Amino acid sequence: MTRRKAFKLIAIGYVAKMVVFGAAWLVVPDLPQRAMETARQAWVWAGGSPTPAQQHRVAPTSGPVTAP
Repeated sequence: MTRRKAFKLIAIGYVAKMVVFGAAWLVVPDLPQRAMETARQAWVWAGGSPTPAQQHRVAPTSGPVTAP
């Protein structure tokens, strides 16, 4: 296989992958969030932690935030 054919094959594969992922994102907008949650749960399970993964939450401020 020549370099030109190899490059063309890689480029076509990349474009096809991007089209499939782009279409999936349009159909299911929260797909990246779902994938992150699944990966987080798998990571916790693989690590042997007895508790489920926690969501990262930002603590509310005690008052209005003003710029200096």
